[in-house]
Amino acid sequence: MSRELKNKWSKDATKAFQGKTVARIRYLTQKEQDDMGWYEAGPVILFTDGSYMMASQGDEMNGPGSLATSDPNIPIIPVIR
Repeated sequence: MSRELKNKWSKDATKAFQGKTVARIRYLTQKEQDDMGWYEAGPVILFTDGSYMMASQGDEMNGPGSLATSDPNIPIIPVIR
């Protein structure tokens, strides 16, 4: 990946989420899974302004993804199958 492309995405993502406050982390509901055509529940980070972030298996969003963390007590927030 080119440095320019990495910089663009880093800038855009920072602009979208910088300064937001995490309200909570939860898993996808069954309805959300069904709406997305996913068979597993992935973690969702919810912000106080109503926006959210979640990991997917790839750019085409074929399924949910786990979230890796820097906290040694919870190094990963897994997908629930």
